[in-house]
Amino acid sequence: MSKTTAACCAPRSAPAKPAVPVAAAPSAKRKSGVDRVRETLVKPKTPLAACLLAAVLSAACVKSSQDSGPKVRPGSNVRLAYDLIVDGKTLRSVTPQNPLTFVHGSQNLAPGFRDGLVGMRAGETKDIVVPPAQGFGAHDPKLVEPVPLGAFPKDFALEPGRLFQMKRNGVMHDARVVGIEGKNALIDFNHPLAGKTLTFHAKVLFVSAP
Repeated sequence: MSKTTAACCAPRSAPAKPAVPVAAAPSAKRKSGVDRVRETLVKPKTPLAACLLAAVLSAACVKSSQDSGPKVRPGSNVRLAYDLIVDGKTLRSVTPQNPLTFVHGSQNLAPGFRDGLVGMRAGETKDIVVPPAQGFGAHDPKLVEPVPLGAFPKDFALEPGRLFQMKRNGVMHDARVVGIEGKNALIDFNHPLAGKTLTFHAKVLFVSAP
């Protein structure tokens, strides 16, 4: 058998199958800068959310506590701090460290101030505006009277505007020096705050039921 015949009759090897390209695993889609910003806005950090929730719950607890306490009414024991403001100036401050403690209705408070406290609870603040009629009354010109200079001690300085106390018709009164006329001193026996509108910035510190 010739070499040629042998070559023709020899069994042929199976042709190699063409390689099939293997698809690469899809890579994660890269997020754009806009997407990252959107995620940050939509998903707030847990610590911030927790702080906000705690603040809301704390405020709710304080409000609930204030809403459930006893209210000021006649006979209540009250502890109070306040500023008295007249003509834009603070004339008196009663601080929480040295508060006014009283039984409502028995203290000598201006009627408008006393009534304005009714219904308040511990922790509440309120601006109470008191007109002269509900405060210390209108200024009465008839209560400005001449008093002989001899009625005063020699060392008593009768300076206009000076406040002091003096007996009038056997009763002790607040008095203010208006001026001097001849041998008399003009003395105003009206309350120093008569005719004035009073503003009390009040804070109730404690209330107990009658």
